[in-house]
Amino acid sequence: MPETKTDIVRPAITLKTESLSTDTDWSALVFGGAPNLSPEVNWPRGDDRVPLHFFAQFDLSDLPTTFRQKEHLFEMPTRPNGGTVFVFLPLTEDGLIAGKPPVFLFHAGDTRELPLRQPPADTPELNEFAQIVDLASISPCKKMLKRRKMIAETCLTHFDVNPLLLNMRRVLSPDEMYEHERAYADELAAYGIKIDVPLPRPDAAREALFDKMPRLMAKHVEKGHFQWSWEYIFEVSRRIVLNLYDMPIREIERQVERGNDSPRYFRFIERKIGKRRQQADVMFNTRSSLWHWLFFRDFYTPPFNLGIDHAALRWMRYAKMQRDRPLTEEVKEAFVSFISSIDREEAFDEIADLSAFFIVSNNRFTGWDVRMKVQDVFYELAEDRKDMHPDRPIAYGVNFGRDEALPPQLFGFGHLMQHAAEKHLDKVLLLQCEADCGLDFRQVSGILQFWIDADDLANARFDNIITTLECT
Repeated sequence: MPETKTDIVRPAITLKTESLSTDTDWSALVFGGAPNLSPEVNWPRGDDRVPLHFFAQFDLSDLPTTFRQKEHLFEMPTRPNGGTVFVFLPLTEDGLIAGKPPVFLFHAGDTRELPLRQPPADTPELNEFAQIVDLASISPCKKMLKRRKMIAETCLTHFDVNPLLLNMRRVLSPDEMYEHERAYADELAAYGIKIDVPLPRPDAAREALFDKMPRLMAKHVEKGHFQWSWEYIFEVSRRIVLNLYDMPIREIERQVERGNDSPRYFRFIERKIGKRRQQADVMFNTRSSLWHWLFFRDFYTPPFNLGIDHAALRWMRYAKMQRDRPLTEEVKEAFVSFISSIDREEAFDEIADLSAFFIVSNNRFTGWDVRMKVQDVFYELAEDRKDMHPDRPIAYGVNFGRDEALPPQLFGFGHLMQHAAEKHLDKVLLLQCEADCGLDFRQVSGILQFWIDADDLANARFDNIITTLECT
């Protein structure tokens, strides 16, 4: 079978834990423990002359050289037929994070007969200050990681981002981007790799009105979360009032049914403030202290903005009356104007339009606060009303798209955390680590990658390794 040559997929080797062991038997693929390092080789030390910690050893003769998938045959990167690579890392405190270099050693002979070599006496202990070390993986002597025997599995990898679009995203239209992404997914499918194809641009984002929308609303239209329907407009309006006033839903519904009457509305707010004032009085057992006043003002006073509240209530009533009637362009324009009035940049530091209710003298709410509250409404609706956009992912907030950590990997494409995997496309990924190796990147949400030139790998020159450690 002839070798398949392509730029969009690369064969790789992933490593999985076979066992955590304290035995001294030789193993081809090991993380932690003591290395089968020749006594004739000096133990690597950092620039400060402090011994580095042994991290891993790989017998190159034990690694697969080819990978088959469907009718395709892939060759792994050219490397020596035998010999062992040893990896030493600066694991104490912030060693790697601070940019201290690792050391890679290569032993051309057979290491099977070499005894395990213990770390030097002056090797620093690993403890809770070692920022990227999994504390559960520290050995009892505290000068090494627990020994972890690994098994190798082959797989096919692809780049996390369509490489054809890396330099084109700013000049392509959303429709052109969608077509390119679909074509890329079809190419990968020919190699047995399935990826999610992004959904096409929603019709709402194609309207001329889209350019007039504030960003807090437009990004939900782009994602297909906001729907031009009376039901959605009702929900948006309802939740704006809920977020700004923490009103009971029954009270809102009553106002929607009866129409808003300012005296009744003011009496409702006064009762609400009075109740919260009583809660503050009970908590502080006083009515005059400064702390009482500050606490009540900052934590117990609902944020008021009568103008926004009245407008939202009107939209709720209107949406409820219209029900399933189509929205006209004039109605859409009016609703966008309402949302835009909240989003105005120049309104960030303005005082909202409620002077006071004579309970707290500076009971004010700024435009910035109002805007953030309304933005939360759109986030909540995108999550809670999935029935209105069942084919659309939420994709908001801190969500990096992976539920499980990546196993250690040799060769193939590197995971694109920031820019390293893109910047080093012309290199060979020698080793990538995130989990299942004695390290723990959960605090920094990062990934450790080592890169090497193809010629250096073929000729066993491991003294020119590029190290990248990226965080989200």
